[in-house]
Amino acid sequence: MQLTYDEMADAVYVYFNQAPIDHTEEIHDGTAIVDYDADGVPVGVEFMDVSEGIDLRRVPRADEIARLLEDYPFPVMA
Repeated sequence: MQLTYDEMADAVYVYFNQAPIDHTEEIHDGTAIVDYDADGVPVGVEFMDVSEGIDLRRVPRADEIARLLEDYPFPVMA
């Protein structure tokens, strides 16, 4: 699992793996987008407006993401 942060976009992307993205699902009114491979396995999650908080409800692998975010100053809602 890898995390990238784009300060200009105020966005975080969490990579679960490097599989090609087949489709996406928008959750939390566009502040979280989950990418899936062709088999429906989550590839990663993009969070927008992270300085306002990251909502992990309904997000795959939320517990793992929460641990990964512990080193960052973003408010996390689980």
